[in-house]
Amino acid sequence: METKIKNVYTIVSMNGYFLLDKESGYTSNDVDCIIRKKFSLRKAGHLGTLDPFATGLLIVGVNDATRLMSLFEDDEKSYIATLQLGKTTDTLDCDGTIIQEEEVRSYSLEEIKDVIASFLGKQKQEVPLYSAKHIDGKRAYELAREKRKVKAPIIDIDVKKIALLQYKDQEITFSVTVSKGTYIRSLGRDIALRLGTIGYLSSLRRTSVNQFEVINAKKLVDLSADDLLSIEEVFPQIPTFVCDKTQAKRVFNGNDLHLDSQDENYLFMKVEDKILALYRQDRPHHYISYRGFSRE
Repeated sequence: METKIKNVYTIVSMNGYFLLDKESGYTSNDVDCIIRKKFSLRKAGHLGTLDPFATGLLIVGVNDATRLMSLFEDDEKSYIATLQLGKTTDTLDCDGTIIQEEEVRSYSLEEIKDVIASFLGKQKQEVPLYSAKHIDGKRAYELAREKRKVKAPIIDIDVKKIALLQYKDQEITFSVTVSKGTYIRSLGRDIALRLGTIGYLSSLRRTSVNQFEVINAKKLVDLSADDLLSIEEVFPQIPTFVCDKTQAKRVFNGNDLHLDSQDENYLFMKVEDKILALYRQDRPHHYISYRGFSRE
């Protein structure tokens, strides 16, 4: 819904998600701030941070839709990355300072394909020190900038798919699909190490998040209110239960509900054309409030 005031469009009520094709040079938080100001929003927040040098798909939730970000947590993400061999930086990407260089021998395509294929599946990964990961109550990048020596956290990751796209001039370009929380910068470093050398990512592009593709995303400058995907469009697998007036009052108050529904997980509670809340089933026919939305 939009109200035109003095030739300026003020967004009265927007709840949903933008599919953004982020350009290099912006932080993900920069994007949130720009979208919030552009559309006069109460709140905007992104799913899955992209580093400033990286480009590609960034899903940005606005207003009440930010409260459902946890439903994306297990989504797979796909990337195309280019790994520069023979050099490494403090951040493991092209925005960092080169801290080491060495001669690199030539590799056959089969050698590189074999090494890349060896990263398929579940494994441990060392988090980059220049990252937003919390260590002793602070962000890892804050500790790195303070030159404090800390042990990098080790996390569990799952590489679902990985393939060589090109090898030319000591650069390896590969595609990869990974589980939540995987650092592609660390993956690039580890590929180089397994080849017996060093490396950093010279480019990184996110191509998809689960079913959402960057081909359907818009550049920040081209984004309009018409590009907003509704909550129901983004989560078509979650059924909608239309409330009567009595139920709607209970939903507004966050009360438990007993519903004649067979859905085992979640239900959107809706009155007229407005989603009031997301409810979760905790036992047959009994639903508890999981996320309530504003009444505007």
